[in-house]
Amino acid sequence: MLNAVILGIIQGITEFLPVSSSAHLVIFQQFLGLVEPDVLFGVCLHLGTLVAVVAFYRRQVAGLFAEIWWMLRNVRRLEELEAAFSGRPALKAAILIIVGIIPTGIIGVTLKHQFEAFFSSLLGVGLALIITGLILLGTYRMSNSSRRMYRMGILDAVIIGMVQGFAAVPGISRSGSTIAAALYLGLNRRVAVTFSFLLSIPSILGALILKLHESHRTALSLGPTLAGTLVAALVGYLTIKLLVKIIDQGRFWLFAPYCVLVGLGAVVYELMST
Repeated sequence: MLNAVILGIIQGITEFLPVSSSAHLVIFQQFLGLVEPDVLFGVCLHLGTLVAVVAFYRRQVAGLFAEIWWMLRNVRRLEELEAAFSGRPALKAAILIIVGIIPTGIIGVTLKHQFEAFFSSLLGVGLALIITGLILLGTYRMSNSSRRMYRMGILDAVIIGMVQGFAAVPGISRSGSTIAAALYLGLNRRVAVTFSFLLSIPSILGALILKLHESHRTALSLGPTLAGTLVAALVGYLTIKLLVKIIDQGRFWLFAPYCVLVGLGAVVYELMST
C-alpha cells in the first residue's frame, strides 16, 4: 500500500510538472532500487492522471465534444467544414487537437522501440533532461502574447503534436516541451498550457490502450491499485493547478535549473560508474 501511494504521488507530480515523469522513474530505479510497477498498475497510475486533467479542464472538454458532435451531425461537405473552422472557435480548437495528435501517434508508433531503449541508459536520460532544461530556460523573460487559440493554425498544431511525439524520450518533458513550443510559436501563456494539456488527453488515452495489450493482470491487490490511482489523480489535479499559476506569472523557466542539475548529476554518475 505504501509503495502504491508513493508511486501515485510521484506520478501525479512528475506527469504534469516539466521535469519528465519517465526520467524520474529511471533515476529512482537506479538510485533507490524502486521497482518499476507492473504494466497494469502503471496503466492505472496513468488513468489517475488522465482523470486529473479531464477534471481540471472539464468545461473545455465538454465543449470540445459538443462541437465535434455538432460537426458530425451538420457538416457534410469540405466547404461547410472550412466555414465552420473559421466561424466556430471551439470547433476550430477541437479540430486542431485532432490534427495535433496525428503526428504524435505517428512518431510514437514508428519510433517506439528506439524511445524505449532510453529507459536502460542513465546517460541518455541525463542528456535529455539537460535538453529539457535548456528548452525551459529559453522562455526566460518571454513576454506574454495576446495570441489566443482561435488564432492558431494547422501548422501550429502539427508542430506541437510533433514535439509531443518526441517527448516520449525519457528525460524530454511532455508538458515542458509542448508548452514551451506553444510559447515559442507566440501563443498566450494560458492558451499554451491549455492546448498542451488538452492535447495530452488523447495521447495519454492512446498510451493506456497500447499498454493494456501488454498485460491484463497485476500482481497487486485491488486496495493498493485503487489507492495509487486515486492519489495520482488528486496529486495530479493539484499539480496542474500549481503549474497554471506558475505559467501565468511567467515563471515557467524556474524548472530549468532543476532539470539541468539532475541531468548533469545523472550524466556524471553514469560516466564515473563506467
